[in-house]
Amino acid sequence: MQALASPPHLNPAILARGAKLSRMICAECHVVADDQKAPLRLEQPTPSFREIANQPGTSRKSLRHFIATTHWDMKTVPITMPNPELTNEQIAAVTDYIMSLRKR
Repeated sequence: MQALASPPHLNPAILARGAKLSRMICAECHVVADDQKAPLRLEQPTPSFREIANQPGTSRKSLRHFIATTHWDMKTVPITMPNPELTNEQIAAVTDYIMSLRKR
């Protein structure tokens, strides 16, 4: 895994944990890293983590809220994100990882 360049307020150990969790849990639906080799399972593409990080309005707060609350009910169309069942600490790590991908 490549080293992550991070702003001083982001802990490299937390970023590494967020990257690892992202590869384990999110990589089936999202491109979570530029060097990701595993193919996505969805027919319709989802935004990559880099795209999410660079969308106007994306913030730590908005990401944390989305990851914690936006879950598909297994019925409604269009399909939204399934519940990744992450702890608050894991959500924080994934959020920090995604934000580390933002263009400076």
